[in-house]
Amino acid sequence: MDIQIGNLWSLSWLWMVAGAVVVIGIATIARRQALARFVTANLVHRFTAKSSMRRRMVKNLLVIGAMTALVVALIDVRWGKVWRDVPQRGIEAVFVLDVSRSMLAEDAAPNRLQRAKQQIEDLMDAMPGDRVGLVVFAGDSRQMVPLTSHHNDFKKTLAEVGPQDVAVGGSRLGDALECAGKAFLDENGNHRAIIVFTDGEDQESQPVQVAQKLHDERDIRVFTVGLGDMEHGARIPDEHTRRSFVEYQGEQVWSKLDGATLKQVALDGGGAYIPAGTKQVAMDQVYRNYVQQVEAQDFETARIHSYIPRYQWFVGLGLLLLVVDSLFPVTAGAPGTFQVAYQAFGRRGAAAGLVLFLLASNVAAATPAENLVREGNQALGAGEVDKALSVYQEAAAEMPDSPELLYNQAVAQYRNGQIDHARELLVQTMSGADQSLRAKTHYNLGNCDYAEAVQLAQQDKPAAIERLKSALGNYRSALAADSGDADARANAQLAQMLIDQLQQEEEQQDQQQQDQQQQDQQQQDQQQQDQQQQDQQQQDQQQQDQQQQDQQQQDQQQQDQQQQDQQQQDQQQQDQQQQDQQQQDQQQQDQQQQDQQQSSGQPEEMQEEQPQDQKGQPSGVPQFGHEEASEMADSRPMTKEEAQKLLQSVRDRELMRRLQNQQNAERRYVPVDRDW
Repeated sequence: MDIQIGNLWSLSWLWMVAGAVVVIGIATIARRQALARFVTANLVHRFTAKSSMRRRMVKNLLVIGAMTALVVALIDVRWGKVWRDVPQRGIEAVFVLDVSRSMLAEDAAPNRLQRAKQQIEDLMDAMPGDRVGLVVFAGDSRQMVPLTSHHNDFKKTLAEVGPQDVAVGGSRLGDALECAGKAFLDENGNHRAIIVFTDGEDQESQPVQVAQKLHDERDIRVFTVGLGDMEHGARIPDEHTRRSFVEYQGEQVWSKLDGATLKQVALDGGGAYIPAGTKQVAMDQVYRNYVQQVEAQDFETARIHSYIPRYQWFVGLGLLLLVVDSLFPVTAGAPGTFQVAYQAFGRRGAAAGLVLFLLASNVAAATPAENLVREGNQALGAGEVDKALSVYQEAAAEMPDSPELLYNQAVAQYRNGQIDHARELLVQTMSGADQSLRAKTHYNLGNCDYAEAVQLAQQDKPAAIERLKSALGNYRSALAADSGDADARANAQLAQMLIDQLQQEEEQQDQQQQDQQQQDQQQQDQQQQDQQQQDQQQQDQQQQDQQQQDQQQQDQQQQDQQQQDQQQQDQQQQDQQQQDQQQQDQQQQDQQQQDQQQSSGQPEEMQEEQPQDQKGQPSGVPQFGHEEASEMADSRPMTKEEAQKLLQSVRDRELMRRLQNQQNAERRYVPVDRDW
């Protein structure tokens, strides 16, 4: 059994019970000693004949038992749980937390960000009945927690936030104030406040104008808490680079508290400025002195699952023991106090007792089905879902059309993970449910749709969005039937936030798919282009090889022709030399004959013969192929090395083109000049 103790410190009253036991024991011993001094031993039985030691012991035990029961009642022992509607009253406060890199400065130990988180927790401890929300900001703003009364969940999220939750660096306080203004559930009323925790650095987001607009147009008050050293400041640790601290234009950045801006924001925003600086601040006093001045408002009642107080049982037991003690006679044979009471009250008292007995019997006489439902509710409250389902099924055999029983079965099925069965039972509940039960049914139908949407979120985002829209409709129907259902309002806001998140993720996924398709198309085009270039290069290479082969054949033919011409020329020269030699020999022979004739005195008529050039023989050495060779030298094909160089130059140009495209993309991106 799950038991809760409300006031454990009340156990200290057991010392009073122990003291009473000691006093009773001392009194008993003192009575015996006094009686022994008063009479002799043979007369003791005469004085104690009408007094029973056992009766006194019983009366003492009744008193001690009554005191113990009353102490247990003060401890406030509770068991069993029940849903209760609790009225709420308070303000709505949105905390705006600066998570920029400048908040990592360590002039406030351990750093400004951790100090701000601790101050927010201390402030929340002083405002238990208020609704709180959380917005973080740097160069962009993001709502981390919607307005809620669940402070424990808020603190868990607060402990995890940091610079990683905002993608854009910098510090834009004005944008954060606008985001916080949109976080309030009600558009009217002066019960709303924005509490800012920052070092005051801002990059031209006009926070003063935004705060004034929120206060003048929407009656939202803005409070600011400044953190950091205003005079000297502190350096900012750099976690993104190898440097120890953030640098700007070659110099280390020193971040200081800009108290003037925060003071003006609070002044125009109708709030107050708290210069926390680097010292510890009592945030409970800050709440009482400043934030508590915001007018509180009655919220809708909240349904809480609380333990059932059982102190009445122990108070009744203690009173009953005291009554029995007062009615129990000490002396044997004396008229009983019951008889005295009957004589005092007479017949009217007896009649009243009879009426009380009949009422108690009527209350205790419940139907078996109702007892089964009560037993199932107890099992469900204790977490025994299977047992509760079996008991509900037994009760359904006697009252199958009870909407309350169908609702309880649906809740048990939902806790057992059977969402479809729970939805069917809830739909059946709607036919005979009253307005209150109809509101609960719509709320749980929304929970079924929400749980199914969470399961589908990673696999099928469109189907999950449709389920969330259905859940949002059910939550709104629950609010229409019961406007004070805070859980339905909070879940509706969560469903809307999840819809926005899934739609954003779906858009990003579509954009990624589109980018991937474009990238694949570009790769395919690039591959086709590379293939075409490769084919062209192969074709060029083949043409070049063919040209080289033709050139080699032509050169070989020219060389053969030149050799042939050279041989012909050499042959002609040799023939000419032989002819000249023959002519010379003939001349010498003729001269010798002439000389002989002159010497003998018999002249002979000589016939002069003149040599003739052979017809068809060239008179000089011809020049072959000079002009053709010159032209071929200018138009000769590329070598293999030159072709490789050409291919490499093409690839270099392609690489330069890609680098140029990347540089153009980088130029289109607008970086943050000061990202701290």
